[in-house]
Amino acid sequence: MDKITVIVPHYNHNDYLYDSLVSVINQDYENLDIIVIDDASDVYPMHIVNEVATMGRSVETYQMKQNQGKWFCLNHAILKKPETNWFMIHDADDIAYPWKASLQIAQSKLTNSLLNLVVYDELNDGQQIVIPQKPDLLKTDTITGVIPIRAAIDSIENSKIRHYKTQDYRLHNGAALFHRKIFDYGCRFNPPEKYLRVAMSEDSDFNIRATLAFRKTSWSLERCYAYRLDSGHPEGSF
Repeated sequence: MDKITVIVPHYNHNDYLYDSLVSVINQDYENLDIIVIDDASDVYPMHIVNEVATMGRSVETYQMKQNQGKWFCLNHAILKKPETNWFMIHDADDIAYPWKASLQIAQSKLTNSLLNLVVYDELNDGQQIVIPQKPDLLKTDTITGVIPIRAAIDSIENSKIRHYKTQDYRLHNGAALFHRKIFDYGCRFNPPEKYLRVAMSEDSDFNIRATLAFRKTSWSLERCYAYRLDSGHPEGSF
C-alpha cells in the first residue's frame, strides 16, 4: 500500500484546526501520515495539535520563523518527505470525509493519473457537518483526458480563476492528491510575484501547470470534502 502524506498548511486558523486535523486522522486509508506546517501564526498551534488523539498515525509539526505563504509551506513539507510518492493537500480550516484519501488514490491508479481533484460541500460557521454515504471507490464518475486539459488552457486566459471552482464543476483545487513525480520534474508551488503564476492561488496555478505538463489529471465527481467558504485567509498569509 502506497504511503500518502497529508500536508496541512496553517496560518491563524486555530479555531478550526482541531476538527480539521481529526478529519485527516480519521481517514480509512491506513498508510497515511501527516505534516502540520505553521506559517508563523500569531499563536503557534502546537497546543491544539497535542490535544488530538493521533490513533497511531505519525503527525509531524514544523513552524516557519516568518510568514512565507502557503506556496512556500507546501514546497517545504514535500522536501521533508523524500520517501513519500503521494501527497494530499488539506487546508487547516476544512474537513475531509473519511474516505477522501482512499477514493483519490484508488481513482488515480485506476485512471493512471498523477493529479486528482474531488467535489466539495460548502461549510459555513456554526453549520453541522453531514457526512454523506461512502461511495464505491472504484465506480465513482471520474473525468480524465481532454476535458481537464481544455479547462487548464481556458484557465490561463482567466488568471483570476477561483481556486475552489473548476469550470462547471465544484472541484476544490486546494484538496488535490498528486504524485511526487510532478514535483520532482520541476512543477513546484509558485510565489505570487508577477509572471510566475497563471492563476491567483497557488493551488490552481499548480494544478493548471501540472495538467498541461503531464496531461494526467482526473476529476472525481464525488463529495469528499467540506470546504469552509467564509473563514477567510488573514491578510499576508496565503
